[in-house]
Amino acid sequence: MHTRLHSPWGNVHVRLLDDQMLHVRAETDLAAIWGQGYAVGRLRLWQLDLTRRAARGELAQILGSRARRGDIFQRKLGLSGLAEREAARVADLSALSGDDLRQVNQVRAYVDGINTALARVRLLPPECLLLRYRPAPFAETDVYAAALLKYFINSAWQFEIFHTRLSGRLTTAQAGQLFATFSHEGGVLPPLPRTGGTLTASAARALEDGLAGLRLLGMSSPDSGSNVFAVS
Repeated sequence: MHTRLHSPWGNVHVRLLDDQMLHVRAETDLAAIWGQGYAVGRLRLWQLDLTRRAARGELAQILGSRARRGDIFQRKLGLSGLAEREAARVADLSALSGDDLRQVNQVRAYVDGINTALARVRLLPPECLLLRYRPAPFAETDVYAAALLKYFINSAWQFEIFHTRLSGRLTTAQAGQLFATFSHEGGVLPPLPRTGGTLTASAARALEDGLAGLRLLGMSSPDSGSNVFAVS
């Protein structure tokens, strides 16, 4: 890919070297972010839509009933509601300043770049062709929902559910010994509270439902890697 484009924020030059290294050169910061959105929309449209659907609990719409458990788990998390709330908080640009205003403008530029690529695409990704659907245009709330999903995946949610399941089978003394941590001064920090086993079954179902959805994305392992962007 070697493309010269004009964004609402200035001219952009997007180039993919050796099918690996993406270069985005632009006249302004927002034009560069727009260019990154355009490039991701061209090169990773399927992954973008898959991540958006995972965050919103909409995988079953394209993958069928095997994705339903993961969708139910994601909807219980309420990431879409949190994304809508954040979008509403920053909707009035006249009331924003500093980092909030800068972030909103960056998100809008990024989404506009993605949607420009989507509008111009001639051949959809093979996954979309096989599933016979075309991704809908992206919204700012999709960015917030995807960010919340990434935060959730990288959080300690799996450990906390494992803790609930395991501690329900141990005595108070055993749980305290197994899950104790120590401060730099050598003191013992109390472990997470025990549930007495009342939530063990629910925790087991929640863990499996959550992992079922993440497996479809290849993200069920807490050690999964990520793409890396170098920005100068």
